[in-house]
Amino acid sequence: MPKNNSYYGINLEQEDDYSAISTDLELWTDHIPFKPGDKFPSDEMKKRADINKTMNALTSNELAKILESYINDFPDLSPYQSARVQNIVSSLPIFDTLVSTWKSILTPCFKGVKVNGVLRKDLWKQIYPQIEQIIKNMFTCCDRATIVYKTSSRKTKINVYTDRNIVLFRTRDDERVVTITNVTKDKTGQWLECISYLPDGRCVRDKFSYHSKKIGKQIISNEPVEEDRHVIFAKNGSDNNDYGYPELVGSIAPALGVIRAFSVLARNIEQGRDELRVQPRTSIYVDPVTGMAVALNGGTVTYDPQNETEKHDVAIIKPDIDFEGLIRALETMLKQVSIFSHLSGTIIGIEHVSGNASGRQLLADCIPTMLHANGYITRLSEELTDLVVEVAKYSDETIDTENVELIVTTPDTTLINIVYGSADTAEGVAASQSSAPEEE
Repeated sequence: MPKNNSYYGINLEQEDDYSAISTDLELWTDHIPFKPGDKFPSDEMKKRADINKTMNALTSNELAKILESYINDFPDLSPYQSARVQNIVSSLPIFDTLVSTWKSILTPCFKGVKVNGVLRKDLWKQIYPQIEQIIKNMFTCCDRATIVYKTSSRKTKINVYTDRNIVLFRTRDDERVVTITNVTKDKTGQWLECISYLPDGRCVRDKFSYHSKKIGKQIISNEPVEEDRHVIFAKNGSDNNDYGYPELVGSIAPALGVIRAFSVLARNIEQGRDELRVQPRTSIYVDPVTGMAVALNGGTVTYDPQNETEKHDVAIIKPDIDFEGLIRALETMLKQVSIFSHLSGTIIGIEHVSGNASGRQLLADCIPTMLHANGYITRLSEELTDLVVEVAKYSDETIDTENVELIVTTPDTTLINIVYGSADTAEGVAASQSSAPEEE
């Protein structure tokens, strides 16, 4: 009987793993499952690190090398025109705009923290500077590990590590071991150091010699790390894999469409500057040595006014370019970016607000953005709550997550205040009261 590989017209992927726990990750028994001869980084780790670096380049407006095939057009432009277009398009800040807009929406939503009903500015002062970095990580990285520890000077520090430093292992109970890697070099050689955070709260250190992308002899094995350290691991995206995927992935295709449409528009603007002059051969002087042609008298063509049959018409021919169509294509692609990034066109500035638009209509246009923003806030709130608990430990304070209350303002409340002007009108007051979170 033939296999049915179709599902409503979709080719089905073939499942071959029927284990109840993850088998993609290496098993941690008594020691780190690295051994001499292993390749480091693995192909999967390198891919995640490459994604991270590429996304950082895109959000830093360094598009030229990464998106070369979308920016370069050969051979239909002269080298000078092509260089101008490349310089313009290679700095197009579309990815940066998407991430910075989400940061601007989400970061102000977190206002502070209460512990057992008491406002704790001391804890929030240590945590708040990390929020913007964590939000950026959501959109540009596969995952992150936030480490809380105390320095030798007794200061509490928070470090956020990304894909190029993170390796996950699993225990037999399917708990995750988070390992932070570090490659160092000194006069005696190159070394791979691994700090592993075990589910039972222990922290151990392993060290290997390292050369030619291979792990060598183990120098230190399972050494307890006495410093009190804790790790909070978070993966991005919403799939069931152990590692995540950047939230910005969903916006790549429409963003490339915008870059391509913008490149075509810029290229045609350069071509639109070209013009051809049609005039009699007798008004052109050709240098016999260089072959260069020069229009006599600046291109002025004279004729005998008494002999109208000898008039010489001069025409200027310019490229016939459909600029309106090119602009419409760019606007269409920008709208696709708005759809797939879940950012309202009004918020990212591609749709203009007319004087006739009501506040209610503007709020309705922003519903997709608010829905996804609330989802991001829910995810971030759980992570930040754990961070509050761990930071408190370094002040010799034990807190349960149930006693932590993040002070969060939902983005729709902020939007209402913008639209209605701090709720000065009766309609604005009613809208604010219906949308604002209840306060004690």
